[in-house]
Amino acid sequence: MNFIATIMTSRMARKAGNAKLLDTMTYGDLMDDLSSAWRVSNSTEFPRSNDKKWVHTLPSVLVLLEKLGLSEPLIKESKKRGRPKKERTEPEKPKRPRGRPRKDSVPQVKAK
Repeated sequence: MNFIATIMTSRMARKAGNAKLLDTMTYGDLMDDLSSAWRVSNSTEFPRSNDKKWVHTLPSVLVLLEKLGLSEPLIKESKKRGRPKKERTEPEKPKRPRGRPRKDSVPQVKAK
């Protein structure tokens, strides 16, 4: 039994080291944080960070689970800033020319 527990612990420590989690916290702190992650037992799909089947799990613990590959990360969509463009329902009219018409542009007829 001790041999199996030792192998499991070394694999968990290696996975946390590869994810660079042990650079910021100790192994004991990591296990303490991960022990607070609870999930509903009747969920059969792969866990995602944004589903409602987590029970009293902190967002910081969800970040740890994402880094370890135990949960699919949230997909954050970047929104465009500003007011959204209006959608036109009527056909587009031809635009009128800009500026004032020049005097030379209209041909004048000289009287003789």
